[in-house]
Amino acid sequence: NNNNNNNNNNNNNKQTNEKNEEINKVYNPPELASSKFKLWYWLILFILIIITIFIRIYKIEYPNETSFDEVYFATFALHYVRAEYYFDIHPPMAKLAFAFGMYLTDFNTTEPKVYDDIGTKFPDDGKYVIIRYIPTIVSILTVPIVYATCNRLHASLFGCLVASLFILLDGVFHVMTTRILTDSFLWFFQALAIYCALNLWAHEDQIKSETKYNSISEQFKAGLKEVFTFKRWKWWFWCTALGFAMGHAISVKWTGVGVFGAVGIRQLWRTFKQLKPIKSSDWLIKFVQGMIGGISIIIVAISIYYTYWVIHFVVLTGTGPGDEWMSERFLSTINGSNVTLPEGETTPSMFEKIVEVHVRMYDANSGLEGGHPYGSEWLSWPFLWRGVVFWTKFDEAPYQIQMLVGNPVSWWFSSIILALFIIYMIRIIYIETILSPKQMWFCTNVGWLLLGFAVNYLPYSRITRVCYLYHYAPCIYWNILFVPLVIEYAISNRFVRYSIYSIISIGTIIMFWFLAPYYYATDLQPDEYDNRLLLSTWVA
Repeated sequence: NNNNNNNNNNNNNKQTNEKNEEINKVYNPPELASSKFKLWYWLILFILIIITIFIRIYKIEYPNETSFDEVYFATFALHYVRAEYYFDIHPPMAKLAFAFGMYLTDFNTTEPKVYDDIGTKFPDDGKYVIIRYIPTIVSILTVPIVYATCNRLHASLFGCLVASLFILLDGVFHVMTTRILTDSFLWFFQALAIYCALNLWAHEDQIKSETKYNSISEQFKAGLKEVFTFKRWKWWFWCTALGFAMGHAISVKWTGVGVFGAVGIRQLWRTFKQLKPIKSSDWLIKFVQGMIGGISIIIVAISIYYTYWVIHFVVLTGTGPGDEWMSERFLSTINGSNVTLPEGETTPSMFEKIVEVHVRMYDANSGLEGGHPYGSEWLSWPFLWRGVVFWTKFDEAPYQIQMLVGNPVSWWFSSIILALFIIYMIRIIYIETILSPKQMWFCTNVGWLLLGFAVNYLPYSRITRVCYLYHYAPCIYWNILFVPLVIEYAISNRFVRYSIYSIISIGTIIMFWFLAPYYYATDLQPDEYDNRLLLSTWVA
């Protein structure tokens, strides 16, 4: 018995020593695919872009009628062209982009409000196709950003490709971004913000200071001086680019605040972790750098957001359908409103007009009530339970339907990976006392992506207005980014890992082809239409 106890103790001590040795090691993540396989990385990216262009622009002109919310956004853009004041619950950035396209093409400026219903025919001159190209181009640019972001997260070359295919061949990301709708801009700028944030932090981690300082005040002054030197131009570039992307995200929809929150939380964590027990000589320099970087990012983002509202009001100078929402003091600045203010009362400043419209937007958002046949509950989104029918022609066979529904293979596989990682994190929290450097790196990076998913997803649990499947798109984007990271962390055998990638990729491609008639509104016989409804709940 004593011998057995001694053997057990020796084994436990050996395991403890091995664990301690592992913990003391410095973990170096896999080499970036863009460095390890430079030629293949750029060749695959080039081919991916070509395929993306073809898939996104194919049949972009069809139907030549308004589908789903094109009814609203085409009309909003026309109000800019006509300088007619209108009111909407979303910020103006994307609608200004549509309006600029309409202005350049002289798009239907003489008609009154013509887009009242889904199925309203566009003018025969085909200029509506040019306007559809605007969000489509933005959508095309999103795919290589996914690829580059996974590369920055140290995913393998195959992992980068798989994540890109998940976005490229998804019906939600395809249908929603090839119509005159604003979400394409939101999703692009969220993707760009994530990419810029990762590059900013990677650049910061490479900056080292070997100088020894005698006092905190000396290090603080050195930190200020070092931040504002020309050699930091790359750091300033990524700070500015990140602020640019986040400012545009919230300028499309307020839901863009999700990426603002996810990036902001990690930026604060990275900054204030420098205040832990001081081991490095440059801890205060890094703290100053983090604070200045965070403030700069916020200033750039808010400036962009404010600028779009200034443009909004500079363009909308005439009376229009939005007058009924605004105060008389506000309307006194609108041409043709015939509002006269009492003597001594001044008209609002630009800032006051922006504040008032935000109050009205908040009230309008809060007051939205009622349901919709294609509305869906937030808990159902990961399961792809309900689609959204954009446009139909069911008067006779063959049928034509344009439906927004995700690719079940990539969608459900991503949801499974999400569930597995949440289980792993729970195990880490409650069982693991000390993490190895590899575990710490994995949990930090994938944990941040999970945080991004959560801050975009969980707020919908408190929203009472009707929501749709496409509201989940920003959430599943974060989910898709960590799919290759989880697979490559959990499966060390390259053959098994690549086999999983191959099966999932082929399945995603086949499923996109199978559901393509829903995405492109191509002819389907009644039995073909029924056979493609993998879930009867997709349609109302």
